[in-house]
Amino acid sequence: MKLPKVEIKKILYPTDLSENARYAFAYAVALAQLNGAELVILHVLNDHGDLESRVAGYIDFQQWDAIKEQMAADAWTTLSGKRKTVANAAVGEALMQFHKNTVREMDYPENGPVEIVMEPGDAAEVIIEQAGVHGCDLIVMGTYGQRSLIEVMSGVGRTAARVVRRSTVPVMVVRLPDRQ
Repeated sequence: MKLPKVEIKKILYPTDLSENARYAFAYAVALAQLNGAELVILHVLNDHGDLESRVAGYIDFQQWDAIKEQMAADAWTTLSGKRKTVANAAVGEALMQFHKNTVREMDYPENGPVEIVMEPGDAAEVIIEQAGVHGCDLIVMGTYGQRSLIEVMSGVGRTAARVVRRSTVPVMVVRLPDRQ
């Protein structure tokens, strides 16, 4: 069997913006630097389920949907030039700061090509979808692991396990330090 020529030109790094997420980010940045690859930072937005339950008694769901649409429109003013997604400006700013701060702490140059993407939905589904949309050659993601018996035995978390099973591109799973 002839081995394929491996070229890594674009890396997808999904993050939940947690402090420990920077641990996996170090791997994504290092691989991007070594390969001269573009880095796509992805944050999957939840549907604000907790927030929705808190506002349920104050406004109806149609009004809440209108507010979310307005937040998305406002985010586009802030995130000019990016592909249209439902996002909010605070998360976009957090992602940009996350990238800048972490790269600075790692002593890597900040000038590598980076794209920041925010999408709503199921984390595993969105990660797989965005890897295809952006033509990524590799997904680098962190995991805490240990949810189901299979996941405990494999050391891979629920989202990471789903991505590994369904992705058509290679997935590098970085075990994150234990939460404190």
